[in-house]
Amino acid sequence: MSYADLYLTNSPKIISPTDDSEPVATLFGIPFDSTHSYKPGCRFGPDVIRDAFNNIEIFMPEFGVDLEHVNIQDLGNLEHTVVAQNMIDMVRKTTADLKDTSNQLIILGGEHSLTYGSYMSYPKDTGYVDLSQSAGFVIDCLPLGDVNIVYKEDSIWSMTFEGGQSIFGFRQLFSDVGIVARHCVKDFDNKHFVVSEDDVFIHDGQTKQSIVDSQIRDELFNSIHPDYKARTFVAADREKNEMWVCFVSNTNDTNAFADTAYVWNWRNNSWSKRDLPYTSYIA
Repeated sequence: MSYADLYLTNSPKIISPTDDSEPVATLFGIPFDSTHSYKPGCRFGPDVIRDAFNNIEIFMPEFGVDLEHVNIQDLGNLEHTVVAQNMIDMVRKTTADLKDTSNQLIILGGEHSLTYGSYMSYPKDTGYVDLSQSAGFVIDCLPLGDVNIVYKEDSIWSMTFEGGQSIFGFRQLFSDVGIVARHCVKDFDNKHFVVSEDDVFIHDGQTKQSIVDSQIRDELFNSIHPDYKARTFVAADREKNEMWVCFVSNTNDTNAFADTAYVWNWRNNSWSKRDLPYTSYIA
């Protein structure tokens, strides 16, 4: 008997096709929240995530994939315990059983301490990459084709699957520019639209191009409130071919929500300015 057989409930809730196709991923849940920082309740997370998955539209137009027809092997939840060390030990042993037999292994939480158990089941030199060639922090990432683009404060990197012990390979794409804040990158037409500390540019993973002239650049970046620069975000209106750079203006004395947007139309390469009703995010 394996540790997965011993510790998992084998009561799946993800609805998968009834065919015998090879699972693209295996998952299990960890209903644990004994070391939570605030209110308890995240132990219910694994089942809530499954319920949401089964009851939302799961066709992904970006990839042309309907997850209703994808075989996901759900092994149920880990046996419940309120003792952190017991949970970590069960997660370590279960993950060690499954990591070499699954195409992708997905773990649903639960709270943050469960990560340590899964980490312990992998070799210590697996998956660790030092991106310290530049001093900035990693801020965000977004896929571009089959490459994941990693954005730091002061540089941009590509992350590609290689397999083997390293798993992923990293290459610095641009050393002279980064991203100003989370959610300041969007994809369109096989490119990324990015807001940096002092520029707005597009790139295709190979070359980049600034899309603001000196007048728009000065107007835009001189208008951003210096205390709330991290609240800047980008929203895409794909029906209108528009990218919205939303930010807290330096005249906003009311609150710290975005009240202004500079809008770029990528079809006619034009800029316009809009007022926002104190907005925290646009999906």
